[in-house]
Amino acid sequence: MDYLFLAFGLGLLLLAADLLVDSSVAIAQRAKVSNFIIGLTIVGILFLLCYAGYTAYLLSR
Repeated sequence: MDYLFLAFGLGLLLLAADLLVDSSVAIAQRAKVSNFIIGLTIVGILFLLCYAGYTAYLLSR
């Protein structure tokens, strides 16, 4: 049963992440922001979140 909840939660997480990125890109394109800046922003935010998570992991050890 736990694996079912894990799979369902992961599926919802992926769906929500896809919706968030698509909506953010649509808003940025309406504001006439270039695709290069949109891509850099998304990659930068993802890198920051990964780095913050890894730092929190190291500090909790």
